[in-house]
Amino acid sequence: MQLARPTLQQGDQRSGATLTEVLMSLLIFSVGITSVFALFPVSLVSSLRATQLTNGKILADNARQLVKSNPELVINHLAVAPNPARRIQFWQPNMTVAAGQDYVVPQLQPGHILPTIWWEYQCQTPGTTGVLEPDWPKFAGATVNDGTAQWFVAIRQPYVVDPLGFLEGTLNSTQVGYDFLGDGYGNIARTNPGYASYTSALSDFALPDTWTVQFEAIPTSVNIAAPPGIPAGTAQIAFPATNVLPLLTNDAFTRVILSDADGRRFHSMSLDSPITNSPVIVQDTDPTSIPAEILASPGPVRIETLESRYTYFLTVRPQFNRPPIVSVVVMFNRGYSLDEERLFPAVPGTGIDQIVLDLSVASSPAPLIREGNYLFHTNQCQWYRIVDVSPDPFTISSTVTVTVDRPLENFPNDVSNPGQPNGTQRVIFLPGIVEIYEL
Repeated sequence: MQLARPTLQQGDQRSGATLTEVLMSLLIFSVGITSVFALFPVSLVSSLRATQLTNGKILADNARQLVKSNPELVINHLAVAPNPARRIQFWQPNMTVAAGQDYVVPQLQPGHILPTIWWEYQCQTPGTTGVLEPDWPKFAGATVNDGTAQWFVAIRQPYVVDPLGFLEGTLNSTQVGYDFLGDGYGNIARTNPGYASYTSALSDFALPDTWTVQFEAIPTSVNIAAPPGIPAGTAQIAFPATNVLPLLTNDAFTRVILSDADGRRFHSMSLDSPITNSPVIVQDTDPTSIPAEILASPGPVRIETLESRYTYFLTVRPQFNRPPIVSVVVMFNRGYSLDEERLFPAVPGTGIDQIVLDLSVASSPAPLIREGNYLFHTNQCQWYRIVDVSPDPFTISSTVTVTVDRPLENFPNDVSNPGQPNGTQRVIFLPGIVEIYEL
């Protein structure tokens, strides 16, 4: 018997994909994948910028609270020449004051972190201040009696509160701006409100955000018995001879983190003396507080150094009969280089929001002039955001027109010296600015 061969009905037919369809699918797929890959660098840049702005806002809030709790930070600029004996403070009743030496600013009003009148009053007649604060005059040269003393209105100059730049050691400690032309124009006072060292200023003007591991190894022992030659209040950590220890100094930028073998107990200590070789001497107010688990079975020990990536300083610009403009300038990886603070000569542009720079007078490196960065007009103590640069790119020998985000104030006159001739204005293009916040 011969079996009938099954036949395919019209509805049962199956057709495969053609080569054209496959190629079209691959094209669509590649376009999608390329778009996804293109988003990665954008997202990384956005993430980095978001991190910087978050840290910048934290520092700005810290600055505001610091000024609120210690308003003398923004009035105490004793380092300003030419009077090294100059004293400035908020007015207080029954103060004994000396002529030419003592200066006061009005007391803070409730709800304010800065005086509502930002004039500076210099003692003209020595004596003792009264019980009630006087009605302060608001015109330059005017005088007011206060108890047995007398004050007169002194013009208050803009200045920068920058203890880190003051104490770091590379920059001009008393002036912001590297005057590479040597004509004496454009410098603004850099002040330090009483910090004794760069380290002490970091606690208030930096964000302790990053500790970098310089060395990590498992020690052979952690000894708190203070053997002969070891100062009391210290501990001794010994490492195998095969370990090469970093040469670090015993300062506030170095710490030692101890742990137990299970990684459940940790203890932080500071160096008692510079590291030269094993053993390492660490210091603690009470070495006996080191957990027993670490002493019995020590785990990895890390030696870390602090990198203060986020720092800030304040610029203070007086205003007539109004509170000052105090700006918090948040920096990322500040370089403390004279080249970064070079003062470039500037003249007005054709627009009210333009400045023209002649870079032919400058030497390398070229200033960091680009859209989105900031320009600091030192004569005005004002910050402007750059919105356009022409030509772009420019050369160090060219003339550059910079357009900023708003009309220039008091240009070409200088707020501290309106008689300065045109062309003596100075600007700084400071790299590393994250953001600028107003108090």
